[in-house]
Amino acid sequence: DLFVQISESDIDELRDLLCNVTRCEQINASVLNIVLEEAAGYFAGDRTEDEVLATIQNRARNVVNEM
Repeated sequence: DLFVQISESDIDELRDLLCNVTRCEQINASVLNIVLEEAAGYFAGDRTEDEVLATIQNRARNVVNEM
């Protein structure tokens, strides 16, 4: 499915995460898209938090290394 049903609890969790970011030097659209793509799998219940975080880390590292 392209669209994932996100619960109010999921939204609250994401809002809490975003509201507690203490510093953001620069937003990289590629990295942001990676986070959004991978987070969908977590919120859909298809993947664990650890799986998603590892994938985000690996993909984001590749983007940063290519800069």
